[in-house]
Amino acid sequence: MGDLIRKFGRKCFSISGIIRCRVGRRSTFDPTGLRLRTRWSADGGGGGRGEEGAYSNPVDALQEYVEVPLLGANETAFRPSVEEIRAADDAFRRLPVDAVTGVVNVQDLQAPSVPEVCFIGSSNVGKSSLIKALVADRKGVKIWISKTPGRTTTLNFYNFGKVLTLVDVPGYGDNMPENYVQSVESYLRTRKNLVRTFLLIDGAAGIKDVDKIGIEMMEEFGKPYVTVMTKIDKASHHQVLRNLLCVKQYRNDKMPSAFEQVFLVSAHHGFGIALLQAFIMYVTGNATVSPRI
Repeated sequence: MGDLIRKFGRKCFSISGIIRCRVGRRSTFDPTGLRLRTRWSADGGGGGRGEEGAYSNPVDALQEYVEVPLLGANETAFRPSVEEIRAADDAFRRLPVDAVTGVVNVQDLQAPSVPEVCFIGSSNVGKSSLIKALVADRKGVKIWISKTPGRTTTLNFYNFGKVLTLVDVPGYGDNMPENYVQSVESYLRTRKNLVRTFLLIDGAAGIKDVDKIGIEMMEEFGKPYVTVMTKIDKASHHQVLRNLLCVKQYRNDKMPSAFEQVFLVSAHHGFGIALLQAFIMYVTGNATVSPRI
């Protein structure tokens, strides 16, 4: 399968000067890339799950506003075809899901048999919501979502047949559980079949000091990880773009172990979910998709 992580050039992005500001009403993010919207509709205007927009990359919708490529020539980009993305989406919907929740000590688990990916982030960044979207809101699989930060206090495993496992872990920051080091850090350090960690950042708020807890932890461990910006439906095109550029700039300076490409998602509307599913299938060895530049 090969490792997607490789060293990248030290290209920094100047936020001022490369965004082509438009005069007019404040607009919200339209992941189909067709136009700016002044407000959201239930299906995102053609971008809802199950439609063509669901299989696109929300980053592409931002390219028209910048004068430099959002994915530079020296950066690895994951660009599967629409057919490959649809196949991953179908697999996530078709595979049986078995949930194992309430785990505190990794030692209490059985020996791993399939690749795992886990999701970390600050409290209330949307980890559980994202996993619910990835699971395709399957009946019989309960994923507790709360507006109160810190409600996830244990490791929760969602096994997709004998193919892969998604792992939801407690958030750091507000109401971080006392057993965080014992539980989460131990899992990240020692889990042998953990093939990728997804570090979540609020796409509407941008990178904050609390996010640096997870970044520093992953860099200390030296494990490959991927940045995912959540809640893009909560912000305008320009706000998401500015936050994306800030994350890329911080990545160049402080995140050498992170995959170059940043994924943008909206768990509420489903934007970017199918692309992330395709990437998960790829890094777990369940798809033959090749990165494209």
